[in-house]
Amino acid sequence: MEMTSKKIIEVLFNLIIVILFAHPFFLILYTQLSGIDLQNLIAMNPYWNIMFIKSFISPFIGFYVLQLKEKLIKDRKVETIILQLIVLAIGLFIMENATFSVSIFILSFYLFYHWKIKISDLFQYFKKKDFSFKNYLISIGLLLMAVTIRIMIKFVSNI
Repeated sequence: MEMTSKKIIEVLFNLIIVILFAHPFFLILYTQLSGIDLQNLIAMNPYWNIMFIKSFISPFIGFYVLQLKEKLIKDRKVETIILQLIVLAIGLFIMENATFSVSIFILSFYLFYHWKIKISDLFQYFKKKDFSFKNYLISIGLLLMAVTIRIMIKFVSNI
C-alpha cells in the first residue's frame, strides 16, 4: 500500500509538471492545426495575446511544482507543500486555467489523504510553527501575477 501511494503521488506530480511544461506547445499546435495564422492572430486579437502570455508562464509554474516535489522528498514538510499547492491552484483558477487548477487540487487532496492530515491539524501546525514569509513568497507572487492576468483578461473582454 505504501509503495503504491508514493507512486501515485509521483505520477500526479510528474503529470502536472509535464502538462505545465507542454502548455505553450499545445497552444501553438492548436493554432497550427486550426489553420489560423499565428502572426495575424496575435496582431489582431488582444485576447489571444493574453492567452499566449498565460501559456508561456505555465512552464515556470511547472518548474515551481518540480521544486515543490523535490522539497517534499527532501524535507517532508507536507503541510507547507500542501498550502503552497493550494495557493498555486487558486492562482491558476483565477487565471482561468481550471484544468490545471483542478489537477493541483486533486494532488493536494491526495496528499491530505496519504499523510492523513486533517484541516484542523493543518491550522494547528501553523499555530505552532513560526510563519516565514520567504517560504510563501513565490506562491504569493504567482497569486499576484494571476490577479494581474485576470484583470488584463477583463479589460480585453470589455473591448
